[in-house]
This record gives sequence, C-alpha cells and structure tokens, in this order.
Amino acid sequence: MPTRSSSPHAAARGRRRGWGRSARERLELSSGLVADIIDTGAPAGLLASTEPAVLLLHGIGMTSASLEPVATALAATHRAVCVTLPGYGGTPRPRHGLSIEDDAAVAAEIADRLHLRSLIVVGQSMGTQVGVELARSRPDLVAGLVLIGPVVDDRHSRAIDQAVALAIDSTRERPLANLIVLRDYLRCGLRWYLKTLPAMLGYSTIDRAAGVIAPTIVVRGAGDPIAGEEWVRRLAGAFPDARVATLSGAHHVQLVVPDDVAALIRALANDRSAAIRQGHARFGTSDHDGNTTTLERRSNA
Repeated sequence: MPTRSSSPHAAARGRRRGWGRSARERLELSSGLVADIIDTGAPAGLLASTEPAVLLLHGIGMTSASLEPVATALAATHRAVCVTLPGYGGTPRPRHGLSIEDDAAVAAEIADRLHLRSLIVVGQSMGTQVGVELARSRPDLVAGLVLIGPVVDDRHSRAIDQAVALAIDSTRERPLANLIVLRDYLRCGLRWYLKTLPAMLGYSTIDRAAGVIAPTIVVRGAGDPIAGEEWVRRLAGAFPDARVATLSGAHHVQLVVPDDVAALIRALANDRSAAIRQGHARFGTSDHDGNTTTLERRSNA
C-alpha cells in the first residue's frame, strides 16, 4: 500500500492556480515521483460524503487536458480529479520508464493523499490499463471503472499495429482533439514516449480483467480504429461485471461528447444500473445533437 506523506509541509509543496472552480496542484510523492492534478473540489450544495469522487487518468503521451472536458461536465455533481502522471506534460521525467503498476501506485497514493474513497476511476487509452491495475491492487479504493478506448488489443499488439491505428485515428478525430493530442505529444517528447511504450504494449489488459471486482463500463467511439468493436466486446466479456457503451467519435471520444461520457459515469456512480443488470439486450438509447448513444449489457452468463 502506498505510504502517505506525513509532512506538515506537504501541501506547501503544491503549486495552485485557479481553473474555473478548480485548482491545479503539483504533488511530490513518497517515491520521489511528481504528478500534477486538477481538482474540481466538492460540488456546492451536495453532501460530498454521499457522492463518490471521480479520478481521471490519461493515455500515453497525453496529459489531464484530454479529460478536463469530462471533469468540467461532472463538476456540478461530483468531485473530479484529473491526473497528469509522472513524466508527462510539464512534470519532471523519471530516470527510467514506469510500468503500468508504477502508474497505478501513483494513482493510489494521490487518492490516499486527497482522502478519496469509493472512487469511480476513468481511464482513457493507456489510462484504462492504469485503472484496471488500480482496481486489482486497491479494490478498497475503486467502486467502479469507466474505460474509454481501452488498449492494447491482444490480437494487434505490435508497435507497428498501434502506429498504423494511431495514424488512421488522426484522420477521424475532430480538429480540436488532434490539436490537444499534438500539443501533448510534443510536450511528452519522443524519448519519454518510447520509454513508456513497452510497458503499455506488454500489459495484458484482457488477462488482468478477471481480477477486477468493480462494475465496469467499456466505452469506445464508433469510429475508433485503436479500440475496435471486436476487441472491446471481448475485453468486456473478460470482466466479471462489464457492459459496452458506443458513443460518437473516434479514440478520443471524451473530447467529442464529454457530456455523454459524464452521463455514463454518473449512472455508474449513482448505481442507476438496475436496468443495466437486467437481461442481455440493449437497455437504452439517447440522442444528443444528432449523435446516438447506445449502451448494451455484456454478460458472461
């Protein structure tokens, strides 16, 4: 279990500045690693103890910027904490590449430092692997998982397969999403990207899924070439309790329909899943500005 910092000056090491109602903070962890967070804080007028917080974890090469629209959409009802993992964005580069297990330990310590419990953990791309590992290693922390564009498809797990899929995805993303991806990739740099890529490719998400007891929603964009439909359905079937949601967009669907993603998170957080848990068929559709959202039950029965 990660060690909490007992220093009375721990908070003083943070650097805060306003971001709407939220705050940015830099955390020095017990391992010496450094992570950045954006914390929306507890929503006004709600009993914070009755609403689980949401922890959001980005993909390889990215930062919390790729998930901030979802945090904004959640802020009225839930405390949302976006993490920029060590080595990404403006955080100091560790001396060596980090494993998925290392990143999960970072996420766990952040949750402990912020006194977060019964979390809904949201991961995108490589962040889905970190979320799965966190749920496996710290089931006391994770009450639910939302996995957006999960990686790595075990039938297309070579670096060249991922590179081709990434190139195709760039032609399907909206300009703003490509701009955020390009900016974050440039800040990450090729050296750190290549140091972390083997950890992502080597982590078998589908094999680890069986060890997750938290209810899970696996989300993909309808045009996502990285998290293909066949892979997503096989992955959902490997979890003890999981279902699939297909939304408009490509790999970075959370930047296209953040409100739809937030709605799925709220449904899971509030345990509005009686309909989800009944039967095996599609239980609901909704239309948002012409974009159809479909959620289906996935069962191992």
